[in-house]
Amino acid sequence: MFFLNFSFGKNCDCGNFETGLIKYSVEDETGCCSGSFIGENGMIGFYEQSESAWMLVDVEPISFSSITEQCCS
Repeated sequence: MFFLNFSFGKNCDCGNFETGLIKYSVEDETGCCSGSFIGENGMIGFYEQSESAWMLVDVEPISFSSITEQCCS
C-alpha cells in the first residue's frame, strides 16, 4: 500500500510558542505573504510550558486579516 501526496499550494507558519503558532496555506509558491490564501481562515495553536516541553493547549481559527497583520508586517 502507498499514499500519494497531492500538494496544492504552500504551507506557511509564523509566531512562536509564547504568543501562539499560526499555520495557514497559500495557493501558489510565490511566498507566504504574497500568495492567495486557501480556505476560510488559518489556525493558531496556543502552548504552555510544562517542565522543559511546550504542550499544545488550544487551537482556534484565525482570520486572514489577522494573519497578514501578525505574519506579514
